[in-house]
Amino acid sequence: MKTSVLVYSSLALEDVARIFDWYEEQQKGLGHRFLDCLQKTGDSLKKVPFGFQNKYKTTQESTVHPFPYVIIYTIENNIVYVNSIFPTKMHPQKKYLRFIKQSKRKR
Repeated sequence: MKTSVLVYSSLALEDVARIFDWYEEQQKGLGHRFLDCLQKTGDSLKKVPFGFQNKYKTTQESTVHPFPYVIIYTIENNIVYVNSIFPTKMHPQKKYLRFIKQSKRKR
């Protein structure tokens, strides 16, 4: 089985930084725990990118356990593109707004 490559968009990296900072403000070390869980989820995505839920058009989701976030990603030519890290407590309609806006810009 070939392992995929994982690429974070600049917006996804901004999400990660914001989430990390928030968790560190809540409790020292919690941001690092989030990053560890995000890394483990990313490792799973690289090994089995199609093994997670297909949610919207070509996007798929994977939960960052035990944190209340999902990784929203697409797959192209053995590359997993992480589009955003979305909080599961936000309204689901907002989940793909960023993805839709990015798709429109690419046209």
